[in-house]
Amino acid sequence: MSITDMTQNRQSTEFGRVRVSVQARAVDCIVTAPQPCKGPLSVSDRSMRLASVDAIQEQVNVHSVLQRKPQAHPHSVDIVKALRWAMEKIELERSLREQGKCQ
Repeated sequence: MSITDMTQNRQSTEFGRVRVSVQARAVDCIVTAPQPCKGPLSVSDRSMRLASVDAIQEQVNVHSVLQRKPQAHPHSVDIVKALRWAMEKIELERSLREQGKCQ
């Protein structure tokens, strides 16, 4: 389910337990995913903020490799999906702006 926050023109959605929020015009992407802590049952959310298409693509590449070991990196598949979704939103905004349909 996608949510749009009109006050900041930010769109958010979830892929599994991974949340992604993107402000396409500013090329600002925040991905939040659970990460195991040192304790046996402890998990905390970890966020990463990416401010360029190159940074997003770099993390897609990193997590594409990590998803090959699902026991060690159980959320990498969802992180890749979330980052690709963010890139689609950014590319759509960019193409609309180039066509003059977005201010």
